Amino acid sequence: MIRFKFALLSLMFLVISCQGQNQAIKKRFSKLALEQDFHQLVKELETHPQINTFISKSDWNSFIKNQKAQLRGGLTIEEFYKICLPIVAKVGCGHTNLYNLKYNAATKKSLVYLPYRVSIEGGKLYVIENLSTNKSIPLGARIESINGKPIQEIIAFIVSAMPADGYNKSYQRRMASKGFTYYYHALYGINDYNTLSYVHQGKTTKLAFKCSELISLEGQTKKETKKLDFKIDQETNAGIITLKTFSFYNNVAHFQKFIDSAFTTIKKQRIKNIIIDLRGNQGGDPYCSSYLLRAIANKPIQYYKDDTSYPELLVPQKSLGYKLANKPLVLIDGFGFSSTGHVAALIQEHNLGVFIGEELGSTYSCNGAQRNTSLGKTGLFLQVGQKVVDVKVNPSKYDKTKGILPNIEVKSNIQSTLDKRDIVMEKAFSLFRKK
Repeated sequence: MIRFKFALLSLMFLVISCQGQNQAIKKRFSKLALEQDFHQLVKELETHPQINTFISKSDWNSFIKNQKAQLRGGLTIEEFYKICLPIVAKVGCGHTNLYNLKYNAATKKSLVYLPYRVSIEGGKLYVIENLSTNKSIPLGARIESINGKPIQEIIAFIVSAMPADGYNKSYQRRMASKGFTYYYHALYGINDYNTLSYVHQGKTTKLAFKCSELISLEGQTKKETKKLDFKIDQETNAGIITLKTFSFYNNVAHFQKFIDSAFTTIKKQRIKNIIIDLRGNQGGDPYCSSYLLRAIANKPIQYYKDDTSYPELLVPQKSLGYKLANKPLVLIDGFGFSSTGHVAALIQEHNLGVFIGEELGSTYSCNGAQRNTSLGKTGLFLQVGQKVVDVKVNPSKYDKTKGILPNIEVKSNIQSTLDKRDIVMEKAFSLFRKK
């Protein structure tokens, strides 16, 4: 369901150039050209099957009118993107998005503009990793402004313009943090000379620099993360199953073999405590997520409500028969999306686990079967969901504007992030120690 989205996001987070503005980016468009693309955008978005689920028709029309009034001749692609992206977000679908691929293609080969990984906490932006040899900004610094623009204003716009299922705030914040560099440049442009104001230990510092002079450590600092992992914590006798993705479309058997191996070990070694870590899992193949469900289920469960693309999942799927001693603790966060929301909803519906963490970035319902379109004049790339995909739960028990909520809420904070403490996992371990 989200294979193409992963490819696009991978492209987006490639390093962004500061060595002067590329001609493709500086190009300005006539008002007629922008109006044609604007009309095409709205027409395509209105093919979405839930176009008025999260916004009324009258409010939608009013918003379209207000955004269209901002069009004028001479806008750059960033300025047009800034007008259009909030329209896409109003649909309330995380599988419907707008990308500036020309921007990325023009800038992907050089240096990073803001060579920092950041985290949005409480509406504030903190530096959590420096990817440059220039260490002027310390970790934990709170950025106050970029090129004279207050960071609160920048964050508020990026978060509100982030497409998400039902305007899910947890997902928007997480994705805005992860993609801040891309969205900042795609919406506000790139410059070689920049100013930045930050606060650290109560002291405000203003920094001016040329990004073309920075040396990026991006490639050197990127760490490989295991997509699937199983280990046993000896102190708590807990089996920890980490699933960073369900995207094994071309190798479902590999995923199934991993699940079988982990749960067979748990059964043989009589491990009573189980943690299933779904944090950061943005979904993937339902044949994988449904197999996880079968591993922890104690009865046959139907996965989909009515998605005919997967006929096998329209009938109750037998439990794999592992007969767990206790409900697993399921760790979740705002990144959890698509099939992760589906399986989490079914775990909650059938009372098969205890959720720990923060609001999931998705719920029992999402949209798939995207239709891809390039806007004729600007080349902005649009994906629009064409099909509602629900799992078989009682929808009256769920709020589609929210993700699956944790039974025990534990939110990371800037200090735990800087200290590299996993306070969600720590909470899970503490529950085992109390037994």
